[in-house]
Amino acid sequence: EVDPEMSAQASSLSDCMTKNVQSHQAEIQALGKRAQAAQAAGDTQKLMAIADTLQRIQMAGCQGR
Repeated sequence: EVDPEMSAQASSLSDCMTKNVQSHQAEIQALGKRAQAAQAAGDTQKLMAIADTLQRIQMAGCQGR
């Protein structure tokens, strides 16, 4: 059984994240290129830092659990 309140929260979070991705598309694309370069260079630390930055951009201002 689906909890309507949880479903609404998930939908709201998804909408918020989608808006963040759309409004920061150029920055996200640039970070994606840097992530590919870090991966190719075997720089796991830089790759993890970029992944963290991407997550922060996606989640900015969005209410989690």
